[in-house]
Amino acid sequence: MEIRSILVNVDLEQVDTPALRFAVDLARTLDARIIGIGADEPHLVVGEFDQGFATQQVYEAELSQITAQLSEAGERFQSLVPAGIDARWRPAVVGTTSCLIEASTEADMIVTDPGPMSSWARTGKVDIGELVLRSGRPVTVVGDRAKGPEIKTVVVGWKNTREARRALADAMPLLQRAQAVSIVTVGEGDRRSEQRSLDEATDWLKRHGVAARSELLAPDRTVPLTELAAARDADLLVTGCYGHSRGLELLFGGVTRRLLEADQLTRLLSH
Repeated sequence: MEIRSILVNVDLEQVDTPALRFAVDLARTLDARIIGIGADEPHLVVGEFDQGFATQQVYEAELSQITAQLSEAGERFQSLVPAGIDARWRPAVVGTTSCLIEASTEADMIVTDPGPMSSWARTGKVDIGELVLRSGRPVTVVGDRAKGPEIKTVVVGWKNTREARRALADAMPLLQRAQAVSIVTVGEGDRRSEQRSLDEATDWLKRHGVAARSELLAPDRTVPLTELAAARDADLLVTGCYGHSRGLELLFGGVTRRLLEADQLTRLLSH
């Protein structure tokens, strides 16, 4: 898959973030368009409470502040994107996560800084879990400790599932530019089947120009994938993200929840 358009979540309070620098560098490398999304909305809706706690004046003051922030962030975004890169700015008075999901039609990849797990967090922050499950696009979460935009060492978490296959394909442009790629399966007991699947994935990568080293970890010696990637000082962790929604609640397994919360790592997550 080619990456021709990158959607980046722009923090209105601090525009020059690792995520923006990562997205700009990737756009330059791949000759891709970069679309900056700046979004936030008033936290309270007028009429939400009967006792007048959310007054029209409070709402309008917050709306005015957000509008000013969007304008300032747009100017800062344009100044940080070098000349020669096709850059677009899209401000919106709406929740950040819903705005990114709506705009994902235009993108091949979404790039963002870490956000809170809870959908009850303030609207100007992104809900990574909801974004991964509902955007239909790979989401690259740039870690707090990202050394820089260049990706040299990659760890791929592999299991023969739809989500993992999707992640492997989505990450191909990044894997092809990496210097060292390890594809790792955490064993669950059926070693013969797991090794065969791992070999097939490694061979598929080789046919696309990626010389990956494969590893099958024994079930009794397993280390969480996030810890393994951190121990190897990986620039990127690639993996599928497993979850589903029940009503308004997003449900994730333990492994996926750890991936969503590993904010020190840069992760490419696909669903």
